[in-house]
Amino acid sequence: YIRNGTTPLNVACNCSLFNNKYSANLILHSKGIPVPEAFIVGKEEYLNKKSDFSGVKYPVVAKPVSNTSSGKDVVCNIRDLGELTTYLDKSISFHENILIEKFYSNLTSYRVLVLDDKVIAITRRDPAKVVGDGRCNILKLINLSNQQRKKIDGVSLGPIKIDQELEICLSTQSLEMEYIPKIDEIIMLQYKCNSTVGGTMKGLDKNIICPENIRLMVSAARVLGLRLVGFDVVCEDIAIPLTKSRGVIIEGNFFPDITIHENPMFGISTPVAE
Repeated sequence: YIRNGTTPLNVACNCSLFNNKYSANLILHSKGIPVPEAFIVGKEEYLNKKSDFSGVKYPVVAKPVSNTSSGKDVVCNIRDLGELTTYLDKSISFHENILIEKFYSNLTSYRVLVLDDKVIAITRRDPAKVVGDGRCNILKLINLSNQQRKKIDGVSLGPIKIDQELEICLSTQSLEMEYIPKIDEIIMLQYKCNSTVGGTMKGLDKNIICPENIRLMVSAARVLGLRLVGFDVVCEDIAIPLTKSRGVIIEGNFFPDITIHENPMFGISTPVAE
């Protein structure tokens, strides 16, 4: 039985502790596990104009420290203080603390599921995009894609959202919503890969991960004190040790969604529940 988002596999106190993304980041870092550089912006500190951003190395990711999931209120590739201020002005009133961490670009995102010292499933996650047909502009392609996503059953899919991150992503490509992509031209729309904000999932053979990364994931799970954990990992290739592929563990999910492994949109299905 599962109640209130907690399984018997994980101790409740550990779940509460590691719901705080900054705490988990610090603890993993203290054990030599690769994680992004990060710091916290507090609501009271920011509203009283006491926050110091002079040492921030852009680009960064901004996200709530706790009580959030599915990419909610997360914005990647914030490029300067103006974009960071725009994000904080909108989000800080809803969250006590915001986590600011280094943004890693041009890497592949994976969800690696660990249970009792074993990697039992791996899914590659790709951010939202549209493919041109030579007729429709980007906005129309987004609407068409969202209509198609509503028809897919068995997994938690949300629409591609028009938000600050999408605006940043288009800006880096020097594009606007009115642009009509050529036939088969791929337009990237987001950086975060959550299926709830337009991302897609491809199930992979769990044996693709190299032994060094298996040991790292198992070690990270032990450090967090979690029997079941879904790690969000970015790297060049999960088959190469993270230390050699610019890889980091972005965060660990103590109550991971297993439907992304059991019912991915593409690739291999892994019977995680069994």
